Amino acid sequence: MLVLTARFPISKQRKAVKKRVNQKSDRGRGRQSLSRDSDPVRAKEPAAPSANQRPAAPGNLQKKGRQKDSSVEELSPANQSQFLASLDPHKIPAHVAIILDGNGRWAKKRGLNRSEGHRAGGETLDRLLDFFIQLQVPVISLYAFSTENWKRPKAEVKAIWQLLNEFFKTRSGRAMETGIRIRASGDLEALPARSRQLIAKVMQMTADNQRLTANFCVNYGSRSEICQAASQIVAQRLALHARSPAKACLPVSESEIQAALYTHDLPDVDLLIRPGGEHRISNFLLWQCAYAEIYVTDTLWPDFSQTDIIEAVHWYQSRHRRFGGL
Repeated sequence: MLVLTARFPISKQRKAVKKRVNQKSDRGRGRQSLSRDSDPVRAKEPAAPSANQRPAAPGNLQKKGRQKDSSVEELSPANQSQFLASLDPHKIPAHVAIILDGNGRWAKKRGLNRSEGHRAGGETLDRLLDFFIQLQVPVISLYAFSTENWKRPKAEVKAIWQLLNEFFKTRSGRAMETGIRIRASGDLEALPARSRQLIAKVMQMTADNQRLTANFCVNYGSRSEICQAASQIVAQRLALHARSPAKACLPVSESEIQAALYTHDLPDVDLLIRPGGEHRISNFLLWQCAYAEIYVTDTLWPDFSQTDIIEAVHWYQSRHRRFGGL
């Protein structure tokens, strides 16, 4: 699996995308440029990045090194339409996975406690969920709480679960309105009772929604998932042995393992987004990310905006996916 960071020279293809987007913006009443000069929020940003920095999104919406208020960074409706039009609708990833990383560092930079960073990260997720519908991405998986996160201070763990409970409770109504199916992957039996009941209720409520599946990975670890899948297959083979010893001794197939995973009804991950600059998968969807394109950015998760998502999708569409072939 190849991990590529989002720092590489702007390619001719990306320049062509930028030119095409800006040409579209000339049409209609007046020029609605996607450059910094057209947006007062971005007017004070530095000049275009050098070759060793990550490339700007179409129209030079570069945010490298910025400490921003993400609430004022979303695209205007006009610019949003232009950015969406610049994407290839035939190469939209079927499954985007995101490691929601950088909440603690975001809070530390601002002199806040870590729980405030997690709250800011939750607000970012709330802002961006509906945007994935506009991108027509069918499935997103969100690494919200890992099996290793129980090692953190008890106060922080408690704050995270309070925020997750709050998110599921307040978001369920909007999920119904926008057609989002909420589901969860992980060892849910080990969750606090209130959280387990709330997640089950929201999953049942949104089960028939079809515009977007938001898969929340909570108390999730990929190694643990694969171990439980193996245990399930062993139990099935032992039961089969009494009826058909020969079949029970056949080699285990990939389809058997896939069927025993939490994500058995979801497609494999096409694009994995890692905010916060860390170059590791952190025990997240190891089986499902076998051929994922991995996009790493220094932007911390609470600072993520629509432009960051579009940058990642543009980068994904520039990749030549060979799946081991030529």
